[in-house]
Amino acid sequence: MPGSIVADVAAGALRPRMGRLSQAHTLLKLGLQTQLAYREELVSQWVSIAVEVIVFRQLWRALYGARESYAGVTLAQALTYITVTIVVTRFFSTWLVEDVNSQIRDGDIALALARPISYGYSWFLCVAGEALASLVLVSLPVAVVLGLVLKLPLPSSPVVWVAFVGSLVLGFLTSFYIDYLIALSAFWLTDVGGFYWSKGGIISILGGTYLPLWVFPPAVAQVLLWLPFRGICYTPVAIFIGEIAIGAQAVQALGLQLAWVLVLAWLSRRIFRAGVGKVVVQGG
Repeated sequence: MPGSIVADVAAGALRPRMGRLSQAHTLLKLGLQTQLAYREELVSQWVSIAVEVIVFRQLWRALYGARESYAGVTLAQALTYITVTIVVTRFFSTWLVEDVNSQIRDGDIALALARPISYGYSWFLCVAGEALASLVLVSLPVAVVLGLVLKLPLPSSPVVWVAFVGSLVLGFLTSFYIDYLIALSAFWLTDVGGFYWSKGGIISILGGTYLPLWVFPPAVAQVLLWLPFRGICYTPVAIFIGEIAIGAQAVQALGLQLAWVLVLAWLSRRIFRAGVGKVVVQGG
């Protein structure tokens, strides 16, 4: 009867796995539906991206002036950088902080904790669903149109594309965990909205969103290159335009991204446990 015993054990192991897969599918679908529910805003998002791209491309042309390059980066690279950055950052933007803050403040966290799926994982799936919808409905269509209209120079090497996509995934994970950590501070604070908006400004400046790190003084840039913020946007786009060369330089950049993702994931678990412990002790 060993065969039937193995079959029973395998079936018992697969059932919870299938349950988790079903839950994952449901949460991803929920994230997609959340974005699709506001599809009437798609046109406004497309227009705002186009306007932003036009404004910043003109700004960078004015900054470069008659110079062919600055800090080893050509004007063409700078224009491609700012264009891709504006498109990419659209699907990194979520309402995670406000949603988790509201859930903790209103006490709905108790119901969420009772579900047979980890709290952080469930939010990650929802955010991933929203990001996927934003990528498909906003970023990719706009990227195709801008690429054709502006004749953006694209990487010819498949290795660059693979590194770019891999770095983009790590950037998304970094962005998620930073938002999640800010959201978890709601266990101790009444409102974390101020921290969330401050984070946006910090990443825009120190993470190379609108000011590429090569424009900073070398000493400052060296410090910023070791912070997690650069991994959200600067690293993938710098790989895309060739500022970070494929090889040892790209491996180091991707390795640093991965290291920060692991550190932030570990921190989020520690802070979540401490926050849940606080709720249990207080009877929340």
